[in-house]
Amino acid sequence: MYAQRPLSVEELAEVLSVRDGDWGLREEMMDEKDILELCHGFVVVQSDTTFLQFTHQQFLQDQHLNDIGSKRVDIATACLSYLQFDDFNEWRRPLDWGPWLLKYRALAYIPSYWGHHVREAEDSAQVQVAAVNFLLSERKRNFMTVFTQVHEVQPTLFHVIAANDLGIICRLFLEAKSGGMVIRQVPVVSV
Repeated sequence: MYAQRPLSVEELAEVLSVRDGDWGLREEMMDEKDILELCHGFVVVQSDTTFLQFTHQQFLQDQHLNDIGSKRVDIATACLSYLQFDDFNEWRRPLDWGPWLLKYRALAYIPSYWGHHVREAEDSAQVQVAAVNFLLSERKRNFMTVFTQVHEVQPTLFHVIAANDLGIICRLFLEAKSGGMVIRQVPVVSV
C-alpha cells in the first residue's frame, strides 16, 4: 500500500521476508497464493503481468493514517536491512547486473526508494541507527550508488541523501564519519 510503484509478486515476497538485522535472503519466502490469501482481496495480481495492484488503497490510507507510524519504521528498517546484506560487500567492477537482479528481486525497488521510506520514519532511533550503519559501510554504499547510477543516474551519496530530504540522517552520518558519534544497535521491540 505504501510502495512507490507497483511491486511484482517476487519483489513483495522478498521484501516481506526481510527482518531487521538480516544479513542475507531467507530461504523461506511467501508465494503468490500465500500473499493473496494473507491480504484477503486487498491485493490482486494484474492478469496481464506479475505485478500486484492494491485495491481499496485510498480507503485504507484514510482509515488507518494514524496507526501507520510503526509500519513505516518496519518498512524503512526492512529496506536498510536489505541494503546491508553481506553479498553486497562482494561486488566488483565491471558488474553484470543480470545475476544480481535474478537472485535479489527487490534490488529493482529498494535502491531506488529506500530514501523515501527512511524519510517517512527518520525520527525513529531504530531507523537512524540502521541508516547511519548502512551509510558507514563504504562497499555496500558504493554498491547501491553504482546500481542507482546505472539504473537512474543519481551521481553521489549526497545526491541520494538530498533527493530524499534526509536531513537528520545526513547530520548523523557526518557526525559518525568524523568520529563524533558512536553507532549502537537499538533493540528491536515487537508489538
